[in-house]
Amino acid sequence: MNRISRFALFIFILGTILFLGLVFSAWVVPNVVQPGAEIIWLFLRVFILSVDQVYYWNLLSIVVAIWVIYRLTRRKPPVPLEEDTVENEATGI
Repeated sequence: MNRISRFALFIFILGTILFLGLVFSAWVVPNVVQPGAEIIWLFLRVFILSVDQVYYWNLLSIVVAIWVIYRLTRRKPPVPLEEDTVENEATGI
């Protein structure tokens, strides 16, 4: 199965699931969407909104400092010089 066929099959399955979700929305919303949204909201509240913003800025500063130090200390290997061994008529070599 080539890449385009797999993509078309994926879109077809996704469209079928979306269509069935719209047809049976009276069951899907209270039993699937609402619990999923509540779980996402709880994770957001517990792990992101409960942490003070100072910690995020400190972590960002540390990450940027590590990245700058890494970029400054990384050395590129020297480019080897190529010698032209072919005789050139213009220079007479």
